[in-house]
Amino acid sequence: MKLNHIGLAVIVTILWGFNFVVMKIGLHEMPQFLFSGLRFLITSVPLIFFIPKPKTSWFVIIGIGATQGFLSFALLFKGMNLGVPAGLGSLLLQGQVLFSIGLAFLMLSIKPTKQQLIGVAVASVGLILVAVSLRYQQFPPSHTGLE
Repeated sequence: MKLNHIGLAVIVTILWGFNFVVMKIGLHEMPQFLFSGLRFLITSVPLIFFIPKPKTSWFVIIGIGATQGFLSFALLFKGMNLGVPAGLGSLLLQGQVLFSIGLAFLMLSIKPTKQQLIGVAVASVGLILVAVSLRYQQFPPSHTGLE
């Protein structure tokens, strides 16, 4: 891998991680569902001008956008508003991959590859370890006044 590719990967990782700190701060300013809707609107609408419509129905496009763009972040924001730390929230959000692969198989008959199944197994073990460790921790409410 070229050095500039590694550098870009590091920059993306830093921006992605810092994104969750900004989300935690944003939750102090507005309700979680409004924040999620605005986030989705601001990040998706400009793409309409640069990315052509996929060759699928609007029903599928809206369904994917509503679940992975709005609902997953609305639930993440609700958890963060209840006291889940930003770092843990970023980890838990990655659990959506498990649902995406499962729903693709059930609804679209897309069979996961061997590599995807191995990845799901590794990720599942990680999420189980996080869940077990959470059993012994208490997170105080964030006191945003939005509860």
